[in-house]
Amino acid sequence: MKKVFALILAIMLSLSFAALGENEMVTYTHPVLGYSMKAPADWLYLDSQNIATLLSDPSITSAFPNIDLSAYADQCVANEMTMFIQPNGVNFNIVGEYVGGAYSAEQLVSLLLPSLRTQYEQIFGLVDFLVEGDVFKAGDNEYAYLMYVLGDTIGAQYCVCVNGQLYYLTLTTTSALNTLEYIQIEKMFEKVLASFAA
Repeated sequence: MKKVFALILAIMLSLSFAALGENEMVTYTHPVLGYSMKAPADWLYLDSQNIATLLSDPSITSAFPNIDLSAYADQCVANEMTMFIQPNGVNFNIVGEYVGGAYSAEQLVSLLLPSLRTQYEQIFGLVDFLVEGDVFKAGDNEYAYLMYVLGDTIGAQYCVCVNGQLYYLTLTTTSALNTLEYIQIEKMFEKVLASFAA
């Protein structure tokens, strides 16, 4: 009987973990910068082309009662930022800047991540960096990245340079997520990173 119970438990756990990260994903293409990637179909996205319409739609603002969507409006327009948001506040965003050259992930680690650390500390004060100056491979892309904890916020920023354009992809989660929720978000974001193309 113990063996049967252990087998059933193992099957249930493997099915639970297999289902993680199985969000329905759709292809998003930025209307100005032209990059594309997979994104969760059920997350709200804001970019320079749709934010004015979304902010004037009461059904959208009521679906996100704890999030000030207007706080992202200027950033979306001025920086061509795209923000993807779950109703619970978990989000990721993408911004790009033209740097004119080609930089590998290893070069970005030495050129970029020390200044990012300084910027985070100047803006937020004490930041606990869990990962700093590593390279992460997802799909055909290699990213320089850092991961940090700031209060109850857990964030990760990934940088990749493609055709002279430097992209920052930043995931922001909260420590209020349980372990399975966090794993699901992490698996979903790995799909985003693996599918990113410019």
